[in-house]
Amino acid sequence: FIEGTVRWDASSRFAPENRWGFFPAVGLSWVLSEEDFMSDLDFVNLLKLRVSYGQLGNEGLTSRFPYLSTFSTGYDQLNYPGIYLDQLGNEDLRWEKQGNFNVGLDFTLRSNRFSGSIDYFDKRSIDLLFSRPLVFSGGIPSVDYNIGEISNRGIELGLNGIPIKNKDFSWDI
Repeated sequence: FIEGTVRWDASSRFAPENRWGFFPAVGLSWVLSEEDFMSDLDFVNLLKLRVSYGQLGNEGLTSRFPYLSTFSTGYDQLNYPGIYLDQLGNEDLRWEKQGNFNVGLDFTLRSNRFSGSIDYFDKRSIDLLFSRPLVFSGGIPSVDYNIGEISNRGIELGLNGIPIKNKDFSWDI
């Protein structure tokens, strides 16, 4: 089995040349227990291998138009009116990207009494948007940049069992 999706997302929070993001995903699975080479294994009810990869996008922005420099009006310490720069724009800002890779195996055994899955996952987020502090004497505390990165990977195991109970013995998982 194969399944795929493609996303083209747009956000007005980015400059026109970085407005669109392309985010593909694909998933494959193979039910091994349906194959002829598995037919002699009576204790296996289901054995399915899964592999997937996908990307997601995130705006991750707190201000509406961080690629634009904006000005405001106000008063200084001596109560004189004026115009000041309150946001320094960054036209290079782009979508945050999160890639997810997963390999898994699902199984049921012994007349569906035991089931479970084991998964390896690797999730990486890149181009995360963070504010980098500026010299405060310039009057602007920070500017947004695509400078963050996070990685999370591991193995997940889930096991289930249907309890057997009789008058002399019982167990469950």
